[in-house]
Amino acid sequence: MKEITRIHLARTPFNAELDAKKELEKYLSAIKKILKADDDTLREIEARIVELLAERGVTGENVITTDDVEKIKEQLGAPSEFIDDQELADVESAGEKRLMRDSEKGILGGVLAGIGAYTGIDTVWLRLIAVVLALLSFGTAVLVYVVLWIAMPQAKTAADKLRMRGEPVTLEALKKQSETVSQEISEKTKPLVVVLRVLLGLGFVATAIGALALVVTGGSIIGIHMSEEAFSVIDVSLVAAFVLVLISGLLFAILCSMLAYASFVWRLNKSMAFSVIAVIIAGLMTFSGAVGLGIYGGKVTEQKIQDMTHTEKVQMNNLTGVKKLVVENGNVPVEYRVTSGSPYAEIQFVSTQDKKPEWSLERKKDIATLSVKSFEDTDCEDKAWYGRLCVSNASVIVYGPSVESIEAIAGQVGYKDAVQSSLTLEIESQATVTLDGGVINDVKVNVADGGTFNAENAAITKGDITVGRDTSVTLGVLAELTLITPDTCGSNSRSYVAIDRVTVLKKVGKTIDQSEEIQENCTTISIDNPSI
Repeated sequence: MKEITRIHLARTPFNAELDAKKELEKYLSAIKKILKADDDTLREIEARIVELLAERGVTGENVITTDDVEKIKEQLGAPSEFIDDQELADVESAGEKRLMRDSEKGILGGVLAGIGAYTGIDTVWLRLIAVVLALLSFGTAVLVYVVLWIAMPQAKTAADKLRMRGEPVTLEALKKQSETVSQEISEKTKPLVVVLRVLLGLGFVATAIGALALVVTGGSIIGIHMSEEAFSVIDVSLVAAFVLVLISGLLFAILCSMLAYASFVWRLNKSMAFSVIAVIIAGLMTFSGAVGLGIYGGKVTEQKIQDMTHTEKVQMNNLTGVKKLVVENGNVPVEYRVTSGSPYAEIQFVSTQDKKPEWSLERKKDIATLSVKSFEDTDCEDKAWYGRLCVSNASVIVYGPSVESIEAIAGQVGYKDAVQSSLTLEIESQATVTLDGGVINDVKVNVADGGTFNAENAAITKGDITVGRDTSVTLGVLAELTLITPDTCGSNSRSYVAIDRVTVLKKVGKTIDQSEEIQENCTTISIDNPSI
């Protein structure tokens, strides 16, 4: 029978035979004396002995024998051998590398520093490549980094650091590694890295606050601006998609908060890493679900809106022979399409109620006045955020013969596909007239203060345009253009005339030189392709 005692190596308890304990103490004492090893070096050597014992199956309640000690001495070598030729027998051969995280030389988790030690590639290049991959992969590379962080073991001891580089784990190597580590300044404590940590953390905090603000704003939209009537129109899957977007935004805020904490403390343990991955996966799943439900809900809701879209066809025989058309349309756009055949109008509107726009067409001699008035949908404000649910989005399309003159009192008026020799336009304040398609030889336009005229898609040979204050005029390609612009205006009042190309540009009957931009007292004239 042999007497058993209790010892500790690198803070790991072991049972040992009394003779084995004495041999081990003598061995460690010789190492300390001959190699002049300090306490840190001795701890690294003890950690290496624990690893060698584990390889021999000595763990837990197993007993260290004198044979175990002799084998350890054979593998590590006798301390006296370092004085002679520095050669050790039976050591780990160089080249047997292990991929591990180097947290001492790493900036974040030591993954890239460990890969650099394993491959021999400069860590700076690896970090630059990682940044480029993170940008090109839209953040997917960050998830790969976190997975590697979890999968790769950390090089905690000097022996681990030697293994990363494929160096033999010998007593001398352990001693040198311990001395090198004690002299090195950790990357994490360098001033530039500290500043980077703080800035990165503050950036994540700001992003988290912004995400929370968007979530609160989005939640208020659902809670305040959605009535029962609106829910009857909008498919429930679309609302569910919106809720999932809010949840994914909340998860993103949580993720940014976790990353901010990791940036400030510059530490990410495995439990937090698992939490980060879980939040990322949950966020991707909720956002993907939101996209799917949004597409489906949008199609269903679109069908509901089509079901609520009403189109009425009204005969307008009294447009025949009309020379001048006066349009008073309020907030309902009117489009006049020049066609042959019997004149008629199509009125299209969307409403959940049994209402429709009011319209009237009155004729006095050769002048016809078209009036279109909208109605108020009681649930318009609740549904307006989705669009096209209010009658304000109604439209009127008139099919009739060409007219010689159009007067737009208010709202939007379009005149399309006209082929005629001349046309006169009177555009009142806050009205907009658009000429679309067709060919017109001579156009005379008077744009009152605040009016808008657009004819960039119409073929006009000659134009005579009077421009008021605070107006906007857009033209295509013309052979000749005569402009009359205001000479006086307010300090903040300015009109704009945009021309694609004009062969001859006149003002008050005189031809003026062209340039890309002509500045006048109250008007800016821009020409894309000036004739010089």
